[in-house]
Amino acid sequence: MNTQSKDFQLQNRNAISTRPATEASKYIVIELQGREQVVTFPQAVKHIDAFNAVKGQYPTAKAISAGFFLYDAGALWTGGVSDTLNLVSRNLDHALVMEFLTSGDRYQWQLTTTN
Repeated sequence: MNTQSKDFQLQNRNAISTRPATEASKYIVIELQGREQVVTFPQAVKHIDAFNAVKGQYPTAKAISAGFFLYDAGALWTGGVSDTLNLVSRNLDHALVMEFLTSGDRYQWQLTTTN
């Protein structure tokens, strides 16, 4: 059993190189200050750990939905379930994740591990 804790940090998504298209990533749609936003992170990170990291920086954040996505050459698949948050992906998430991936909005963030 791996008992090492991971440190997380939110970084502007433009500062991070993208993962290979064949590797699924995870996302959580959070509500923060009345606005739904997408947070993405590597597949190896549990949804609950990612959300706890977000809550550490933004205590009022609420998890709305969660799932997985694959993005390649402009094609996007979203879906799945987060067992650790007990949330499912929604049809609306597809548009939100696509907006996140194609937007230069500096308020949209990607969660990464620091170790």
